[in-house]
Amino acid sequence: MDKKTTVLCVDDEPINLAILEFVLKKKFEVFTSQSGKEALEMMSCNSTIDHVISDFYMPEMNGIEFIISAKKLFPNVNYHILTGFQENEEILAALHSDLIKNYFEKPFNTDQILNAIS
Repeated sequence: MDKKTTVLCVDDEPINLAILEFVLKKKFEVFTSQSGKEALEMMSCNSTIDHVISDFYMPEMNGIEFIISAKKLFPNVNYHILTGFQENEEILAALHSDLIKNYFEKPFNTDQILNAIS
């Protein structure tokens, strides 16, 4: 049996995590976290994470800061940003430097996210 692709969703808003988990669990194994710090701890305990979808604006550590830290420890994971705002310089720089693969705008298009991960 093939290994199921795993996705870690990181967002400080529980409703966004619930929606993402509901949509993604049909095709992928899904983990959720409400902060960058918690997500780093989760990734340290679970080496099977293939993709991370992180909200951009979160308290303490924004999504790009979290991904910079995570990518140093887990360089083979595919990282994606989710934002309720239009792209900004920080997101564009992350895209151009290959720090992130994609960014998705809220309200998010679930087909776009499913296709990017598939």
